[in-house]
Amino acid sequence: MIAAWLIALLGLSSQWFWARALVRGDLTLRALTALGLGGGAISLSMLWQALLGITIAPQITLSTCLALGALGIPAARWLGTATERPSAPDRLPAQRAVVGVLFLTASLCLFNAAYWFYNRDDAIAIYARFGKQIAMSGTLPRLNAESLYEAYPMFMPLLYAFAHQLSGAFNDSLAAFLGASFSVGVLGAAYALGRELFNVPIGLGAALLLALAPLFTDWASAGYTDLPCGFFYGMSAVFAARLARHGSWRDALLAGLMAGLAAWMKNSGLLIVSAFAVWFAYRLLLGKHAWQRELLSAALIGVGFLAICGAWYARNLALLGALVPPTGWTWLAQRTLSNLFPYANESGYLFVGYILTLGLSFTAIRAVVKRHAQSILLLAFYLPFFGIWWLFFSYDDRFLLALSAPIAVMAAEALRIGLAPLYSRLPLLHRSLLMHVAVLSSFFALYTAVDYKAELLRAPFMSVDARWRVVLGTRYDVAQFLKTLPSGARVWTSDQLLFYHAEGVQVITGGLPRAPEPNGYIVLAPEERLPPHLADRAPLYSSGGWRVYAISAT
Repeated sequence: MIAAWLIALLGLSSQWFWARALVRGDLTLRALTALGLGGGAISLSMLWQALLGITIAPQITLSTCLALGALGIPAARWLGTATERPSAPDRLPAQRAVVGVLFLTASLCLFNAAYWFYNRDDAIAIYARFGKQIAMSGTLPRLNAESLYEAYPMFMPLLYAFAHQLSGAFNDSLAAFLGASFSVGVLGAAYALGRELFNVPIGLGAALLLALAPLFTDWASAGYTDLPCGFFYGMSAVFAARLARHGSWRDALLAGLMAGLAAWMKNSGLLIVSAFAVWFAYRLLLGKHAWQRELLSAALIGVGFLAICGAWYARNLALLGALVPPTGWTWLAQRTLSNLFPYANESGYLFVGYILTLGLSFTAIRAVVKRHAQSILLLAFYLPFFGIWWLFFSYDDRFLLALSAPIAVMAAEALRIGLAPLYSRLPLLHRSLLMHVAVLSSFFALYTAVDYKAELLRAPFMSVDARWRVVLGTRYDVAQFLKTLPSGARVWTSDQLLFYHAEGVQVITGGLPRAPEPNGYIVLAPEERLPPHLADRAPLYSSGGWRVYAISAT
């Protein structure tokens, strides 16, 4: 198992030399870029194996990633690797304490993922399920005109499958850890974006604001794709900002690659196309930039974008007849005035929600009144996505986590402007004390970062089975019993998570059959009643209110 962890980390870092060749920046930006490209290389290698009819295998995946990464060595020599240091020498008061909190936040989120796996329904029912299915079958889930979740981007499930295949067994700890690494990467993306647009203190302040929000630490290890999508969304904005400053083809290509990875992570990542459309429209209307250069940059972004996610969405169009499946509950959208200020209304953000709301308002005013270029770029990467969310998907604030990096930078800059008069009058010691107070407020978010704390303190060295028993409750024991049923058994249940640990058994989720079924069984949850036509049946297994009945003809 330790070897699997080391090899997985090698795969994630396999594109370091390409990051070194393409990024003229410091170690932090290169590391973030390498993380994104490494995850993309793993998942896309597996995707193309499946598309070419090759059984997905970890040997092929790793070999492909290492071979591709090795090409970055001559590329780095050819392109040069000169570094570029941030222009602003400013330091944030109590900067070491801030960096320490960010490191601790990321560490706890990664630990929680590795220890407690995926702990939300859809994370198990969709992404983890497909990951296990791909690992066992060596191919993608079957896609047809009636498919829904099978048409979701497979970045995360393929990453999970990679972890399982490397381990030679189902390794949910490694799988969840790999997924969570992109969630905590949002902290790095917020830092990089704030530093690129403004300076180091703004970058650190943006990352700190996210780390202070319990909602962020709660979702970072949940196994959902909103925050991982937000990592790529934020990184794409970073390279768009660098493109505006340098006009380099490298930044244009990386902006497109990161945008493609955002869309390859989650369907909503496709909305990044509207962000670039708004940004380039503004630059062309401004009239200060040669339209030929702007079109060339846009073309490079498009090439990078399509190179990453084009094959997947072309497959969806061919087999499903649509880019994305109709899984959004658009009829539940809450198009209300209060939903125009979602951060202030979400208690999970605590006081950070008000700062984020202030930052958005300040940035909008600054963009309109002063035509502030940095503010306009931030709004370009925020407003189109937010507008679509408000119109069609405002029944769930979780979707806005994809915008974490730009909204955090807006808030950090607004705080700087708002606190500047006070800071200028305070001695350095008092400024440092003020920042330490802000750092101490991270307690709530750090507390939220780890789940099942009481169980963890009682037994810190639980086995994998014991941990799953905590996460899933009695449902886990029921699944273990189902694996003892005869070969070819079919099990009907209304529970959405029971199937995950019932390998070898066909679990059918939905309504119960109304007639006996050959080699058939039903599982009833504690609140469910036995159908009248089966009233004479005795349970084969019962635990914690869960019951398993045979429904074969007698």
